[in-house]
Amino acid sequence: MTYPGFLSVNGAHEDKFRKHLTEPETQKQLAEIMNDAIIDRILAFNIDLQIIAWNRMCEIVTGISKHDAIGKCFFDVLPGTDACPYVGNAITMALKGFQMFIPSDQGSYGGGYYEHHFIPLKNERGHVIGVLNIIHDVAHRVKTEEELKALNKALARKNRELKQKKADLMVYADVTAHDLKEPLWRIYSFIEKLTASEMENLSEEGKMNFKRIQASARRMMLLTDDVLKYFDLQMQARSASPIDLGQLMKFALNELDEPLKDSRAVVNVGEMPVITGYRNLLTQMFKNIIDNAIKFQPTGNVPQIEISASNIKGSEIKHHEANKETEYVCVSITDNGIGFSKKHSDRIFQMFQRVHHDPEYPGTGVGLAISKKIAALHSGFITAGSRPGEGSTFNCYLELK
Repeated sequence: MTYPGFLSVNGAHEDKFRKHLTEPETQKQLAEIMNDAIIDRILAFNIDLQIIAWNRMCEIVTGISKHDAIGKCFFDVLPGTDACPYVGNAITMALKGFQMFIPSDQGSYGGGYYEHHFIPLKNERGHVIGVLNIIHDVAHRVKTEEELKALNKALARKNRELKQKKADLMVYADVTAHDLKEPLWRIYSFIEKLTASEMENLSEEGKMNFKRIQASARRMMLLTDDVLKYFDLQMQARSASPIDLGQLMKFALNELDEPLKDSRAVVNVGEMPVITGYRNLLTQMFKNIIDNAIKFQPTGNVPQIEISASNIKGSEIKHHEANKETEYVCVSITDNGIGFSKKHSDRIFQMFQRVHHDPEYPGTGVGLAISKKIAALHSGFITAGSRPGEGSTFNCYLELK
């Protein structure tokens, strides 16, 4: 027969080989080879605490040879261990026949971090004749655990700071928005009254300036409302639930009934899946995108809007925000509007950024920023593809849970 790594043994030589392997001296040599190959320190002592076994790793770590260690007292060969009460207790219990384990601790056996095993050695009658001591170095593991604890502590601190900054920002946004809205509303109300009572007394230029003031006040009010909505999104993302996107899309379109009728828009909605998410936020996201599809159209053009959905793996999406281990539902909204340049495909999702400044296309530049944040609250993201004059496609990727 053939043993991997050994010479072939056949016939009568096989019995001789087997006999050789079972001889006490051969067994002893094999045990010593295996003992010296182990990375743990392994030693043994008799009931008088005299060292009777001392492997190669013990020699390397302590600098004491096997020849010098054998026959010496355990506490003499390993100075400092006599001052460790748990070591003395473990030895006492092991000599009574109990197997003992001491978790990692620093100080004994050279000042490192070690786990200690004390295993009773018994004769044929079951009497304890000594103790096997296995010393396992866990310094690397302890160091890793300490580094992990430090990182977790730093992360917890940063998280607390972030929560505090977020809370401060929410208070600031809320106070600012409300403090702005009241005087703005007063200004707008006074302008309305002046328009009704004094407009005929103004020159044509004065009338035009009044209309500009009125439009600016109205836009400022819309802007404060949108900013407040943006900062309030996180507060609304509290209780996710199963959502039929088909039903949600019908509700969103019903909310946009007036602009849809005014523009005579044609909207086709394909099969929609059920996902887990925040109903009000998703409604707001789809309303923002569909409203833009209605609004950003060439003069006299009838909006054609196609809405579809499909499942896709993150590994198949070529986008830096895609999680390769995640599956998404992609809701695509395509229109036949005025479109925009490819270079603006990221910029349009930033706060207060508007690609089209023509008065014909009013807005605050916050709607798509809100939509992007809503997608992020669903562990997703939005991409936009377009060309000037060729319409746009917005792909909303939402994580399937």
